[in-house]
Amino acid sequence: MSANFSFDESNLVGEVIEVGVTNLNFGSVDAPNLVPVTYPIVAGQNSFDKYVKGAFSGSFTRVDNFKFWKASGSYVTAEGCSFSGSVAYVQPAQALNGDAAVPTAEPTDPNVAIHYDVFGYIDGPANSGYSKKTDYCRLQLQTGVTTPGGPVNQKTFCLQYDEQ
Repeated sequence: MSANFSFDESNLVGEVIEVGVTNLNFGSVDAPNLVPVTYPIVAGQNSFDKYVKGAFSGSFTRVDNFKFWKASGSYVTAEGCSFSGSVAYVQPAQALNGDAAVPTAEPTDPNVAIHYDVFGYIDGPANSGYSKKTDYCRLQLQTGVTTPGGPVNQKTFCLQYDEQ
C-alpha cells in the first residue's frame, strides 16, 4: 500500500477546515475551492492568504523530505506568489504577509515542516499518535498596478515528499 495525499485548507475566524480541496485558486475572498473569475483580485492588491496542510492517510511507514515549489506556469507582469512552509494559523487576510517568494525550481533542502522542523517526518498510522499532516503552509498571490486585468496564467504547485 502507499500513502494517500490531499490538501486541506483552513479559512475564516476560528479556523473552518475544508478537507481535500479541489484547487488552490487565489481570490478576493477567504474561501476554499475558488472560481477566480467570480472573486477577482484587483491589480495592485493581494489575494487572501491560503493556509493549507498536506494530509496523509493510507498504509505507509514514513513520509518525509517535504519540498514545495512552483513547478510550471509563468508569472505575468508584476505578479508573484509568496510562501512559508511552517506558520501558525491566523485568520487569512489580504495584507502583504512578507513571506519569501515560492521557489520556482525544486529546493535542495526540505522547506515544509512537521512540528516546526523541516527535517521532520510523519510516521504511518500504526506507528504514531501524531497528526498525519504537515505544518501550515501559507501562500499568497500578489499583483502590482501594472498586472494585466483578467485571468492570469495557470500555475502548478508541487509538494514533493519521500515515502518509505
